[in-house]
Amino acid sequence: MTSQKLIRLRSIAVILLLSSCGPNQQDYQKAAEATCNCMSEEKNALPEQKKSYNDAYLYALCTQNAERESDIDIQSEMFTDALMKLCPKVYRVHQKATKNAISIQE
Repeated sequence: MTSQKLIRLRSIAVILLLSSCGPNQQDYQKAAEATCNCMSEEKNALPEQKKSYNDAYLYALCTQNAERESDIDIQSEMFTDALMKLCPKVYRVHQKATKNAISIQE
């Protein structure tokens, strides 16, 4: 085997290895589903008078669990897109939370 072919094979191996390391679309989809389910379950467990003002807290709790379990970035475009498709109400909470997080960082 020539050195050119060996270099190409090594390059391909490195690319394949790196592409398999991070979360993929399916991981973000699962994390979004887990977040939506968590928000729904936690909200249903609250007394009626507290359901309207706990969205930010529940969002933080549920996304923290999703990040921990699936090693995703909740501020990524793939997570945002998955939330938008799966549960628009949680997506709106996500928009507010990420907007607030960005303004705090600035």
